[in-house]
Amino acid sequence: MKQALLRVFHLIYSLEIGGAEADLLGKSRALAQVHGYDITIGCLLKRGELAVGAEAASVRVLGPLMQGKLDARVIPRLVRLMRDGRYDVVHTHMFASNLLGRLAAVLAGVPVIVSTVQLIADREAWWEILVDRLLQYRTDTMIASSQAVRQSFIQRGIQPAKIAVIYNSVDLACFDAVDWEAARRATRQAFGWDEGHFVVGTVARLERIKGLDHLVEAASAVAETIPRARFLVVGDGPQREDLLSRVHHFGLEERFVFAGLRSDVPQILPAFDLFVLPSLSEALGIAAIEALASGVPVVASQVGGVPEVIIHGETGLLVPPGDAAQLAQAIWHVAANPAEARRWADCGRERVRLMFDVNSLADAQAGLYQHFWERKRRKGTR
Repeated sequence: MKQALLRVFHLIYSLEIGGAEADLLGKSRALAQVHGYDITIGCLLKRGELAVGAEAASVRVLGPLMQGKLDARVIPRLVRLMRDGRYDVVHTHMFASNLLGRLAAVLAGVPVIVSTVQLIADREAWWEILVDRLLQYRTDTMIASSQAVRQSFIQRGIQPAKIAVIYNSVDLACFDAVDWEAARRATRQAFGWDEGHFVVGTVARLERIKGLDHLVEAASAVAETIPRARFLVVGDGPQREDLLSRVHHFGLEERFVFAGLRSDVPQILPAFDLFVLPSLSEALGIAAIEALASGVPVVASQVGGVPEVIIHGETGLLVPPGDAAQLAQAIWHVAANPAEARRWADCGRERVRLMFDVNSLADAQAGLYQHFWERKRRKGTR
């Protein structure tokens, strides 16, 4: 049967730079250009930097659709927009959009309603889980960003048949386009390092859930036996000053660089000898996936969806979350066994190519849309 060319309306908080937002843009581009879908993205409070890229890919962007966070008229506004657009599918992303968008889609009589959940359910408030449990009965399917996320929502009362897994996509092409050796030389030179330095890096928002205080503690142990070890942290956030204080406490000022937010992460990653993801909770661990896509060995916490990508001893090393001593041991192991670490990185790179290709994941998403739209069509919904 020939695929229907569906009209799809996505609703998200904004198209600012972020993992969920980049995933939405990548899949929307594929759905529009490969599948021929008519795609609109509605932004609740901000358009964001990625809106330009969406529009360049023939994806319509609307918004902001709310006049402040307490805009009580947003639901009737969304209902009218959905009715006027005669959308076949409304697909909402993350909690605020999942709540407001699904309510509006029900009132507008949209045939197919889909929502995506990005976080482990334990990180959501009890009332947010209650909302999802109630709205599941008016939602055709929920999409989880990993098997771990799916299982966490099932444990909180979502019916297994109501929630599927489609991983977030990764823009593999932007890593393939990097001249690896040139980028490695340029980045190391910029930070004052040569090939004799063992560089451990991470890319993360600086907040406690990312476990970076444990990385600093592990670094103090590593520094005792690897004199030329250096640590690069890319990102910013509320824990920045606390982390700088901890670095000072351990006397590691000459070993740590906090680079802040950077738009050139694919150019920076080749400078790393090891990427570390010390998070206390992760739905999937996109930063580690991007490191593998760049061919960098990875040590990561055994949390959430991370073990779905990092297979211990095959595509990297896993350590218990919050255990600085085990993290230090893993860093030492990589430093002492570069050939083994290179094999893990090569295997990891192949794994992410199979798991996170945007076109394959967009195909899976299109399959879900088509399945539910055809079922509604047979029942006479549209």
